[in-house]
Amino acid sequence: MKFLNKHILKYESALKFLQESLDEVNALSDELLSAIDFSHGQFYTLLPQNAHSEFLYDFRSGGILVQNPIQEYYVDGKKSSFSVIPTIRDQIASELITKIHEKEKAAFLFDDVNCSPEEMLLFDDYQQYRWIYNDEVYLIIDKNNASEEKILLGMQKSESFWHSLCVLSNINITDGSEKTLSFEQIKSICQQAYLIMIGAYDGEGYVFWEKA
Repeated sequence: MKFLNKHILKYESALKFLQESLDEVNALSDELLSAIDFSHGQFYTLLPQNAHSEFLYDFRSGGILVQNPIQEYYVDGKKSSFSVIPTIRDQIASELITKIHEKEKAAFLFDDVNCSPEEMLLFDDYQQYRWIYNDEVYLIIDKNNASEEKILLGMQKSESFWHSLCVLSNINITDGSEKTLSFEQIKSICQQAYLIMIGAYDGEGYVFWEKA
């Protein structure tokens, strides 16, 4: 596994990207913007040593990772090409596991932005992690059952071309047989959040905010 370097980001540039990414998405995003004073923390990103650091502030563009070679294939005699998008998800999942074990109690909340309460019933393998607030769906993985495999699941389910969000909060939500979140729980998650991870670089990386 390749080691990731930590790059501290300029506060104003990263804050603007975070605000634009979270603005009017759902209750969780709105409450994060309302509840947190981001000046009481630090923005950064994690990238491999060979990343193109000159693109550090091009948060919405790809190309910050070394690109995979273009491969060619033929369909009905016609040549086409493709390149697999590079990823550091495995390394990030390992970093997140380290973060959750730094606290006595903690849980990840992934914004499953592509799923609806009706659709979640079709995915039995993920039922135990899915929670609902109104028509919004979230995956909650607490410290007791966290693993790199489950973190990767959360990252996958939260991945959209326009939005990706993970919150690590100093809470442990285990009650609720109906798997329904209240607004007070959403508010508590945000108030006690100590790490936020937002998808960036066109899916190639992430921007983090960590509470001081």
